[in-house]
Amino acid sequence: MRLLPGKLLGQLPNAWRHTVLPVEVDDTPLREVAVRLDADQATVRCWLEHADAFLRARLEELGAAGTTDRSTCRPVDCLVSSAARAQRANKAASE
Repeated sequence: MRLLPGKLLGQLPNAWRHTVLPVEVDDTPLREVAVRLDADQATVRCWLEHADAFLRARLEELGAAGTTDRSTCRPVDCLVSSAARAQRANKAASE
């Protein structure tokens, strides 16, 4: 199960992955990600929505609980929350 987040995130198209990770994991502002990717903010928002739908579908296929309730669970949270928090904590401790 530990490899699941990386495997699922690795299945995202590059543009979606390069959007999801900085915005959802690193809390990078949407406008900054748009500049990095040479895209407008509306396109980046669209990529986030597509990535969310893609990850939700994959998690549902795997029988992950709670992924169908859009009000309480975002797929990216299910995949990266604990790993990302640990990564941010390690990064902050090293600075």
